[in-house]
Amino acid sequence: VDVDVDDDNAAAANVRKLRLEASDYLVPLTPLRSAHKLSAMNVSTSLLSFSALRKSHATKASESKSNTDSTDDASKLRSQLLRAFEDAPDQVMFQPLLLSYANNMIAIMYVAMPALTDDVSFIKLDEWRRRYLPHYIEMQPIEWHGHRTAIRCVCFSDDDTMIASASKHQLKIWNTRSMHCIRNFTCEYALRCVFAADNKHVIVATKHGHLLLFDLQRRASQALIQRVNAHQGEIYTLCMNADQTAVITGGADQCVKIWKFNLKMVDDRKQLCVALIKSIKMQDEVLMVAHSANGKYLAAALLDNTVQIFLYH
Repeated sequence: VDVDVDDDNAAAANVRKLRLEASDYLVPLTPLRSAHKLSAMNVSTSLLSFSALRKSHATKASESKSNTDSTDDASKLRSQLLRAFEDAPDQVMFQPLLLSYANNMIAIMYVAMPALTDDVSFIKLDEWRRRYLPHYIEMQPIEWHGHRTAIRCVCFSDDDTMIASASKHQLKIWNTRSMHCIRNFTCEYALRCVFAADNKHVIVATKHGHLLLFDLQRRASQALIQRVNAHQGEIYTLCMNADQTAVITGGADQCVKIWKFNLKMVDDRKQLCVALIKSIKMQDEVLMVAHSANGKYLAAALLDNTVQIFLYH
């Protein structure tokens, strides 16, 4: 941001201080080596607390003494994380990363991160990198029962209990803990996917410019409840707005479009649908859109190497 500063030394010092403080939030940690070439990635919005993990594991361990068959998928995850980071302090947080590989495998990587409340200036980053970051865990990769063609997109549900993955002709829903496929749908050539706020619907953006809305509670043959001709060409980007009441798309037709979630009556029952409320014409193809957390701004990255920011109403 360009800021006009007069000759007042105090004002200039404040600007310099502001710039230094802002840059402190961008701290390079370390590159992570994945097992194969990456094709897509999604970052969970929630972190796992190591201290909460320890307490939960102790509670479950005491309960399981009387029941030897109580080792579920969640307890296996806790055990593996605790074994890998047994000497870690309580302020360690685990960041789940959802990865899909070029060989059609899917995996979840748990990476140790400093707690968000910690002051970066008090964290010895070199020691942190050496002690914790080399021990990231890649959990139960899906190999044989995954997609038959290349995975184009992956995403977490809001509560991290489910994963959606989509390819040329398939949309699959997976249980995060067990990594078992729980739903399988036929779809078009998918490029992007996202869960709706209720985690009962998935929106898929396709290569042919369609938006597909799937109801996860219906039978596979009836799960596709809406198909919209959204763009003239590929839909390159898809995201939810900040309050999760709308979905934003952008594509090869040089347009950014905002779609509002509505409820309509179908066969005496309410059904979720999307409706176009705004379309913004750009000067080039739209590769990525993002909505700010406070809901005020919308950013669009274009093929001509520019980023445009709009006020979001």
